[in-house]
Amino acid sequence: MTLEKSKIIKISATHTSFHESISTILAFSQFFGMISVKNVTNSDERLLKFSWFSIRTIYAITFLVLGSTESAFAIRRVFRLGFNIHFAEGLFFFTMSMIRAILIFKVTLNWKDIIQYWRKAESVFLHPPYFEKGWKLKSKCRCIFIFLIVQFVFPHVFFLVASGYDNYVNLKTCHMLDDTDFWHNYMQIYRPHLLYHIPYTPYLLPLYEWINMLQAFVVSFADTLIILFATGITTRLNQFNDLLEYMMKQKEYYHWRKMRHDYVKIVNLIRFTDSHIHILSFICIGHNSLQFAFRVFKAFKPNRFNLLSHIHFYFVLIILAIQLIATLFTCANMNRSALKPLETLRNIPSKYWSIDFKILQHLIEIENKRLAFTVVKSSFITRSMILSLFGTIATFQIILLDQVQPERETICTFVND
Repeated sequence: MTLEKSKIIKISATHTSFHESISTILAFSQFFGMISVKNVTNSDERLLKFSWFSIRTIYAITFLVLGSTESAFAIRRVFRLGFNIHFAEGLFFFTMSMIRAILIFKVTLNWKDIIQYWRKAESVFLHPPYFEKGWKLKSKCRCIFIFLIVQFVFPHVFFLVASGYDNYVNLKTCHMLDDTDFWHNYMQIYRPHLLYHIPYTPYLLPLYEWINMLQAFVVSFADTLIILFATGITTRLNQFNDLLEYMMKQKEYYHWRKMRHDYVKIVNLIRFTDSHIHILSFICIGHNSLQFAFRVFKAFKPNRFNLLSHIHFYFVLIILAIQLIATLFTCANMNRSALKPLETLRNIPSKYWSIDFKILQHLIEIENKRLAFTVVKSSFITRSMILSLFGTIATFQIILLDQVQPERETICTFVND
């Protein structure tokens, strides 16, 4: 055995499965009502279990019921007062966050089947002769975990601080500081749809904040879940291509049948995963795109009343842009990785071709452009699709700026009906 081969086997022995790589993220998400499955930190995926009567599930369903109720109140407010472009961002947040939560709960119901299918499909990539270059999948997932924390914690904490200060400025400027309860006024500004149906009481404030916190987490976690799936598949595609390049370098051209079987496993894994998340992908990308467009539009709206609100606005805009770009390009990178094996095969001398080689090459030629997540099975998330989406966002933005005139508001007209 050569030194290079022994190095490959040594590296391969440290591989971890997709289930093991994302276990920490799943355990953390359960504090916020997501992926309510038992034994997510156990390395044996056969021990995964969903139970309708577990504390995790009851916790998740409680959030779904209460959050959906608030979303219904927000929608009813639109029918009662009419649609206003300036409040559209809040309406989309309440409704889309709960749609995401419901779709994630649907994925949770099938989580054991999903992970067991993943383990069966990726098992061959966890052992020699396959190997990983650069960062391991587990390290990538740790970075994604940090990304999840940053895009959830910092914007939400910043929102609480900025909104609290805006509320104080509102009371002080409008001479209501001594006559109006601080939190009652806060609810009138940021959650008026709740006050219309439920009389104000300070005892419900922790419940309202708990719902809002979980809604904010759902928005971040849904994107993260898609990124995790795309990263896992991209890693396996890169392993496949790296082995092809290694075989070409060592002139070992007798594994084509096995490589073809392994490639089929990746193809089936992508289609299986997409069948469970294609609607979630559509909601996440669509919501993020609309939210980004509304944010850019509101950048021209002159009613940020203090420096803290100004900083918070652009901070959230940057986080939202990063969130949208990260989701899109991670999925597009998966499709990009699917194109590499064909480029490698074309560099192999014809004297090493065989029937199995030609079958593998033909299979990759047919499948590589379709190896991508889809948006409700209608379009593939590729780089060309991203360019089209950005063009659509720009067009929508131009229409908003042309047709909707920003309304100047004062701090004393900041209270919603």
